[in-house]
Amino acid sequence: MNKIVLIIFCICISFAREKSDSLCQNHILEKYRSTIHVISHVVVPTGIAYIMKTENNWKNRALTYFSANFVDIDHFLAQPVYDPNRCSINFHPSHSEYALFGFSLLALNPQTKDLGTGLLIHMGLDYIDCELMKKNNSIQTDTFNEYTLLHFLFWYGMGKYTDLRTDDMFAISMVWEVAEFKLPFEFAKEDWMNKTVDLISNYLGFMSGRAN
Repeated sequence: MNKIVLIIFCICISFAREKSDSLCQNHILEKYRSTIHVISHVVVPTGIAYIMKTENNWKNRALTYFSANFVDIDHFLAQPVYDPNRCSINFHPSHSEYALFGFSLLALNPQTKDLGTGLLIHMGLDYIDCELMKKNNSIQTDTFNEYTLLHFLFWYGMGKYTDLRTDDMFAISMVWEVAEFKLPFEFAKEDWMNKTVDLISNYLGFMSGRAN
């Protein structure tokens, strides 16, 4: 399990080395960006459900995460229905900031946690796609900073001294990353790579604390 996370971590580092504003336009992934985005809505939720598996119910969780993709039904309200170069966030009704707030509430509710988390995963993937579309990125926050260590240390303590479940940890982490969009503080200004690294740091810290 930890090997999978470390592989993802290394991939994030490799992308983080690219600093030019033209990254998204010149990178080889740009050619296949829309295809990769569609595939990610299947692969990423399934992978996260497997990594976060508890009580051998990861398949049910993966199915719930995947079903959250039906939130894209609001694409039928737009013309054209599908545009690979259109940012979904704050364009479609169910992809608005208000919807994100509602999804966060679902993720924090024990009865709807998996559905809410699945919806946040979907929105996170759409957010990454929107960032990759931009020719210029005004957010200059480093991928790794002092907050990365704080994320690790905080969740190390949570893993060591609480009975919090792994899936609960991930749901709370996702809600926090969403909340940062609206926080009026400099530390909350992060690009998609920084948020990905934060989530990985949370997981590694939590699992390290749980193991000790």
